[in-house]
Amino acid sequence: MTNPEAHEASYRDPDGFIFQKNGQILRQINPSYAEDYEHLMESGLYEALIDRGLLIPHQESPPALQATPSAYKVIAPEQVTFISYAYEWSFSQLQAAAATSLEIMETALAHGMMLKDCNSYNMQFHRGRPILIDTLSFMRYEEGMLWPGYRQFCQHFLMPLALMSYCDPRLSALLVRFEDGIPLDLGCGLLPLKARLSAGLLMHLFLHASVDRRARTAPREIGQVQPTRTSLVPLVDNLRRTVERIKPPRYQTDWEGYEDICLYSEADRLKKKRFAEACLEAVRPATVWDLGANIGTYSWLAANRGASVVAFDSDHASMDKLSREVAAKEEPNILPLVIDMLNPSPPIGWENAERSALLERGPADLIFALALLHHIVIGANVPMQKVARLLARLGTHVVTEFVPKSDPQVELMLKNRKDIFPDYHQQGFEAAFGAYFRIVGTEALEDSPRILYHMERIPAGRS
Repeated sequence: MTNPEAHEASYRDPDGFIFQKNGQILRQINPSYAEDYEHLMESGLYEALIDRGLLIPHQESPPALQATPSAYKVIAPEQVTFISYAYEWSFSQLQAAAATSLEIMETALAHGMMLKDCNSYNMQFHRGRPILIDTLSFMRYEEGMLWPGYRQFCQHFLMPLALMSYCDPRLSALLVRFEDGIPLDLGCGLLPLKARLSAGLLMHLFLHASVDRRARTAPREIGQVQPTRTSLVPLVDNLRRTVERIKPPRYQTDWEGYEDICLYSEADRLKKKRFAEACLEAVRPATVWDLGANIGTYSWLAANRGASVVAFDSDHASMDKLSREVAAKEEPNILPLVIDMLNPSPPIGWENAERSALLERGPADLIFALALLHHIVIGANVPMQKVARLLARLGTHVVTEFVPKSDPQVELMLKNRKDIFPDYHQQGFEAAFGAYFRIVGTEALEDSPRILYHMERIPAGRS
């Protein structure tokens, strides 16, 4: 029986579900999970995970908030600012989430429990770190039990990491098509022969897939080597070492270091930075989306002022570099994501409702779209009006810049193609954006023809 109040993505687990009431995200725990929940709370596992930042904290809520009369308990988990998915993460982020999942499994085993599932959708980046958000992912361990999350871990984490490392980081996009993780036979067919030289990949991917092909009962057959808790521990440890040894991809990119070679003078760089800072001071946004973030220059400006920032770029190398920097500095306010604004993440899953489209996860208080519009309009033939409409959907305030045809970069973009952009000029830009925004302020750069704009979205029904 379905629960009408349950979130569209929370219906597979009979032990409970996520729902929303009075604007608050809550989790109902059903009676079938009562004993496991009590063991989680009384064994010391919950405290151990919370102390190490591995599990989202929660508070038990009044029974009156239950979604159905049969609820055992209702808990209120700490809210995650922005929900993201593994197909939007860089290599380093996916590797960190995989390692965290295995650390959680090791901790659970030490307290007489284990993860009953191990899919990437249960992990989120919260305050700069990967964390498990599904309190109901644990089950009591009984001697002789197999690890039911083993296959999921291999398909959701290990296979994508191997493909990103040995083939191309863009293959993480296969996770959009295969919501339950990349099938082992498909992934093994794409991996080069040298991947078999890794003993861990040979065991957990290639042999796993081989057994699967033979009998379609890989979890049962592979599980014969792990019938006790003492043999599960080395299995998890072997997975951890395998994940750690997967090397980052060798990126071939046109965008990493783009800001270092971009044609801004030092005076203009400073002027652009000060303009962005002034906009942040004027708006004081709680949430900022940095589109085409590259190395995250403006993301850091916003984060340093306490804003929760999501930095988007289609370039894996740039976002991987930024994610490593965020992790090294333990920055809680920046979430880098690999997202192409020309083809943003779609809604996927059952009824296209389990994983939200990017456009459904806004709007933000402020959008940075700097050195971006000319790549979209001229580089991808997207009309200016459509760009303005999209940005109006994404945020309340927009900080952007108009890059005219006299700019050397636009001249280069038009050098070997027909100019089919008669409305691409300052007046055309302001007219297109004027249908959705009012101009708050502008600033012309000194050594460049580029013009900076701060715009505020016009409320619906007004013009």
